[in-house]
Amino acid sequence: MMAWLIYGLLTGMYPDGMRARRTGNVDLRCQLSATDEEIVRGLRERLGVRHLSKVIEVALLAFLERPDLGRGVLPLPTRGAGPLLNRNYRIAPETLEALTVAAETHHFRMQEIVRAAIHAFRPGEPGQGPTQTGR
Repeated sequence: MMAWLIYGLLTGMYPDGMRARRTGNVDLRCQLSATDEEIVRGLRERLGVRHLSKVIEVALLAFLERPDLGRGVLPLPTRGAGPLLNRNYRIAPETLEALTVAAETHHFRMQEIVRAAIHAFRPGEPGQGPTQTGR
């Protein structure tokens, strides 16, 4: 058979090229330090999820539900000596809306909230006592 005939017959069978279904998630662009990135990858293994975006979303949801959010300063670690890395994650629109509202309400930058959420969600090292903030 001729190639044009074969491919012409298949266009009705696969009109969209078998694309994956869209999730409706939206982009969250932020900058993370290399340490932040390491923590996110470690949390992905600990949570057993496939995508780093899911780790970011879980950490954000847990952090945004804290009753002490907005009281005092944000528990943000230093970014370290290296440059910040541009990252793009796909999160649920509801999570992005909650992040936006929290940033506007408490006068924080969204990137700062994302970094604080990552560090707040990570487990402590074995044998490590509480930090200076008591957590």
